[in-house]
Amino acid sequence: MRPLKQLWDLIYLIRSRIDGWTKTPWKQVNIELIDQELRQTYLNKELRLLAKECNQWNAYHGIEKDVKNLVASLRSVGEFRNSAIRPRHWEELMKETGVQIDMTDETSLQDLLVLNLHKYEDEVLFFV
Repeated sequence: MRPLKQLWDLIYLIRSRIDGWTKTPWKQVNIELIDQELRQTYLNKELRLLAKECNQWNAYHGIEKDVKNLVASLRSVGEFRNSAIRPRHWEELMKETGVQIDMTDETSLQDLLVLNLHKYEDEVLFFV
């Protein structure tokens, strides 16, 4: 029971952190800091400590997948901060993903994550 409790505590902690980050306007998100925390703290330490005991549980694989997808999406968000990106690039990405969002200064990281950027990393690199 202890590993299960530890896993759910960690899931709650990770989801709380992600919820806080995703409410931030995307241009203000500190991508490097989030990436470092996700990779070093969760992927390389916390989740790995639980891997032996929890690896067979769907909850473990679900949170691990969520963290990896967010890391991949953050790379794309960082690329789209490039000054060379034009509105037409956003339009092409939205057409590719099939999701329309209104890009404003208040657009949050969560709004961008709806685009499932982790699935379109190659396309994002093509736009940049």
